[in-house]
Amino acid sequence: MRGIAAALVSGDAGAALQGAGALYRDGFAARTVVEGLVSALGAALHAELGLGGERLEGADVPRLLRLQAALDEQEARFARAADGQSLELALTHALLAADGGGGQGASVGAGGVPPCPPNSPSASTAWRRNWPA
Repeated sequence: MRGIAAALVSGDAGAALQGAGALYRDGFAARTVVEGLVSALGAALHAELGLGGERLEGADVPRLLRLQAALDEQEARFARAADGQSLELALTHALLAADGGGGQGASVGAGGVPPCPPNSPSASTAWRRNWPA
């Protein structure tokens, strides 16, 4: 989880989605992955605030708060569907929220996922082209 959380903090969409997808394929429920990420981000937040714990490289309090809040807001999504796509969309929403809603700060990561322009209809689906089957 910590590696995926670090990828979210750094804006590496490819690494975050690949890591979450691997956990999902290994049998972790989508909701469990998101809850684990919220917990890992919370631990990093505590470290940034000097409350103990291990810091994530490049983390800052505002970004950690945005990521945590965006993932928490996706909880209702899992009541409708708790599949791999719901997990991917929860992470996509978190990345977009952490980057101020436009995803402009997300880098091309290990999965070769290109950043999308803000308000693009493909902003939440562009990474699917490179999602491992």
